[in-house]
Amino acid sequence: MSLHESFVKFWRTEGKYMISHNPERFYDNLERRMEWWTDTVQIDEYVLTLRSRKETTRALIVAFYDYLRRTEGVEVESPLYDVSFYDYAFMRQLEMAKFLQQRRTLREIDEHFHIDERTRREDLQALENGLEIFGAEIKITKTREDGRVFYESTLHPIFLPLNLTEVYAMTEYLKNVLPPDDPNSQLVWDIVRRIELQLSDYAIDKICPADGRPDVSNDYRDDRFFSTDDRHVQMYLMKRRSSCRILWMGKEYTGTFEPRRSGEGRGYVFRTESGEVLDADPRDIEVIRESFVYK
Repeated sequence: MSLHESFVKFWRTEGKYMISHNPERFYDNLERRMEWWTDTVQIDEYVLTLRSRKETTRALIVAFYDYLRRTEGVEVESPLYDVSFYDYAFMRQLEMAKFLQQRRTLREIDEHFHIDERTRREDLQALENGLEIFGAEIKITKTREDGRVFYESTLHPIFLPLNLTEVYAMTEYLKNVLPPDDPNSQLVWDIVRRIELQLSDYAIDKICPADGRPDVSNDYRDDRFFSTDDRHVQMYLMKRRSSCRILWMGKEYTGTFEPRRSGEGRGYVFRTESGEVLDADPRDIEVIRESFVYK
């Protein structure tokens, strides 16, 4: 059976249910090409060079290859199994912001996203300018080092589709995870307000009517700031899970800041190299800055 015949059967039984936007036009476009293609390599090349609906097409073709395996015993080796694309620039730019949690070069970005130079340039420029989402701004930074260009970001876009009860449970818990006088309590409250910033007016009236619509600054602080700020350096080190030295009650200790384990209460503790948990108030602990390096 030819690829064209197999594709027509696949579309009638499975494929048409995968396409929600203009399926007839989508099918006509692919079906005409299937008449001329003689092997799956040609199909792969077509998908990899598309400029629109690339992920939609890739997902459909992968499903078609799976159909060939199930119905005709044809095993297809295709690069389309190991990649993913983004039909909308906004989606791709958010994924790019996450990819740049580690400092990357232009080549690494190109290889990961399989995009042309123009698209990559437009995406990076948009991220350098800042994407505003629900009042929050996602930005990346560009640096030059030894003649090479690097891009990175410490901001991680997180959008949780929650019902209102789940939002209420999460924000109320966060408000109480640390006592008000803890040096990191303001950091936690900032997170709560940014969550509330995404809510509808109806939701605000339901779960936090006394607070009203949040007024949250877009002046985000990155990890470099937290690593040098006395109020938040402990939280930064806990996130890193790396060893450092501290001073407490006139004595020096080496260990890590960790979330409290089950039964140890709320908040976080300092655990020494020997495994001992210090009976210390985090406000009384002084971090020795020379004991760690920001990275």
